[in-house]
Amino acid sequence: FFLMNLSSEIQNATSDFLVAPDWEKHFLICDLIKNIQAGDLFMTEIQKKLYGGTDRERTRAIELLQTGMQNNLWIIQAAHDKRYQNLLIEIVLGKRRKLPPEDENQLLNLIRAWGEAFKNGNESHRFPNFNITFEYLQRIKQFPAKDDNSNYIIPAAPEQRLPGNSNVVSSNEGKSKEEISLTEKLSTQQILMEMLNAIVPQQDNVKENQLVNELIQECNNFRDLI
Repeated sequence: FFLMNLSSEIQNATSDFLVAPDWEKHFLICDLIKNIQAGDLFMTEIQKKLYGGTDRERTRAIELLQTGMQNNLWIIQAAHDKRYQNLLIEIVLGKRRKLPPEDENQLLNLIRAWGEAFKNGNESHRFPNFNITFEYLQRIKQFPAKDDNSNYIIPAAPEQRLPGNSNVVSSNEGKSKEEISLTEKLSTQQILMEMLNAIVPQQDNVKENQLVNELIQECNNFRDLI
């Protein structure tokens, strides 16, 4: 019953009848989400609107996603899943449907804000997929000028503490140049793995993908140094 109620609230907050965001409903939804199951349902409903909603529903969904990421750690954990990160990549690249410029720019600004906020060494909670998505898109997509959506502060919610303590990240302070370089190269390797996993052999010609070739060259150069 709880999840059905949450789903209904999300539907109402992203309704085609809303000509502007319903902020009160946004915060109500954030208050309702208190576990990863609810966070995953939130992202599933957002995915439906981004893929199959009307133009207005999609806009309302992007606004609700922004509010959720700013106010609820369970939504952050759910959005960090590779399924939803790949969804964001497909959406901004127009693989499913073409976004109007204002929606595309808003989504790109959010992706940049999340990527920079969760960059390795910046924060105590480690969610590397946000930065992987940002770095990948940064190489192939022109991002808009920064605006208010570019200023992102990770929500502090002790009562929504995520399970486990394995997400702690240390900063680069005190690290040698070699250690920092190794971190950067491992990030490059991760981006390459993500891209290769997303390639469909029947549709994509890897040899003609300039970005893939550049990443492979970087990894080969690093291998030679080792």
